[in-house]
Amino acid sequence: MQIQEIDEAVEVLLRVGGGKIIPEQIVWGSTVYHVRTVNNTWRQKFGQGYKIHIACMTREETAMEIVIDPVDLSCRLARMSLAHD
Repeated sequence: MQIQEIDEAVEVLLRVGGGKIIPEQIVWGSTVYHVRTVNNTWRQKFGQGYKIHIACMTREETAMEIVIDPVDLSCRLARMSLAHD
C-alpha cells in the first residue's frame, strides 16, 4: 500500500448521532467513495480548538483519512492509500 498525502477539500456525507460522527460517502473531484468501515477516530488539538480525524476503508478498497473542522464542518482528505493485490 502506498500512502498519498492529499490535503484537499472534499464533500462528505456524515451520519451524526449518539455522540458519533460516521462518514458514509466521500466525494473527491468527480469520484464518489462509499465508506465500508471506520477504523479509528481521534481528535487533534488545533489552536484553541481541535480537528476530528477519521480513518476509514471504502468499498472501493481505498483507505482514507478525513479531517473535520467541528466549527464550520469543513472536511479535508488528509491522505489515502490504494490497496494493491
